[in-house]
Amino acid sequence: MRMIAPSVSRSRRGRLFPAPLWLVVVAGCSAHASCGKRIDTKKGEKVIADRFTAETGLPLKATCPTGVKLGKDVAFDCITSVEGIAGKVHVVQTDDEGNVSFQFTEGYVIGAEVEASIVTKLTEATKSAVTASCGDKVRASVPGTFTCTAKDVNGNELPIEVTINDRVGSIDWKAAPPPAPPPAVVE
Repeated sequence: MRMIAPSVSRSRRGRLFPAPLWLVVVAGCSAHASCGKRIDTKKGEKVIADRFTAETGLPLKATCPTGVKLGKDVAFDCITSVEGIAGKVHVVQTDDEGNVSFQFTEGYVIGAEVEASIVTKLTEATKSAVTASCGDKVRASVPGTFTCTAKDVNGNELPIEVTINDRVGSIDWKAAPPPAPPPAVVE
């Protein structure tokens, strides 16, 4: 049995996360410091990390700037890291109470999510159980391509070409063309 793959599958990895859990910190005033309320960015780092880990199963470390003033539409970026791979999250305050939303602007492609997409689509197309392996658990969302391998119950393999379209992690995938046959030997 030969696997037949759908021509292209699309997946969007850029996510918008509402995060109403951030607290406001009231800063003290001095002659050398500005006065006013600040966002508790340490709590924000934990919220970003916890949400990512809950969705992907992978630990994320987030580092946000300190001293961010409280205010609706005030925005800032946090740097993230998953298994040593850097990313970036854009945070926007949705009100002046310390509530925020955040979205990865330089994200990650999660191997398990790509594999799940391939398995779902190929199983639907072939009406047979399929497995997929993409190697790395996580990749930086750098535009380019990489290859996964799908396998049916009989062990037939199908290379899958995955294209990362943007820094957010939008991907397309399709069955890779079969390798060219070796050149004929002419005697």
